[in-house]
Amino acid sequence: MSIYERMMNRSGGVKVDTTLDISRGVRCGEELSGTVILRGGRDAKHVTAIEFGLVAEFFCEKNKQIVKDKGVIYRHTLGTSVTVAPGEEKRVPFRFRIPLTTPVSIDSSKVWLETTVNVEMEETRNDRDAVPILPHPIVHGFFEAVKLLGLRLDEVSLLHVPHL
Repeated sequence: MSIYERMMNRSGGVKVDTTLDISRGVRCGEELSGTVILRGGRDAKHVTAIEFGLVAEFFCEKNKQIVKDKGVIYRHTLGTSVTVAPGEEKRVPFRFRIPLTTPVSIDSSKVWLETTVNVEMEETRNDRDAVPILPHPIVHGFFEAVKLLGLRLDEVSLLHVPHL
């Protein structure tokens, strides 16, 4: 048993694990689906909400320097009322559409899903899963046309531009 599991069992908390129903990725505009697995600790706990945040890394300017940061680009809340008994495992399915404006996962561009479970009378529990974002079919067609012209993609980075 890991240190995390022992600590969770001592505190009586709920352990959270999100599994995604994707094999190689999900396209912008398509639905992302999966299951949130809640495992009970020592005490029965009541889950009041499950929140999903699509998060991306980007470069931004802070104190006149370019630094890497992260930020939520989309939020989805699943209002739920689930009680997890000690040692019990509950599965909560979810599904939401990936916005068309989601950055594509190319090169060093990373996007992941952060799952936050709000447990009554306790701190929230989190889980983090990589989500490979594939380009929309129109954008994919553009990339293919660029390849046919003999050009290649050299570098990809996300930039945060607060004034746009």
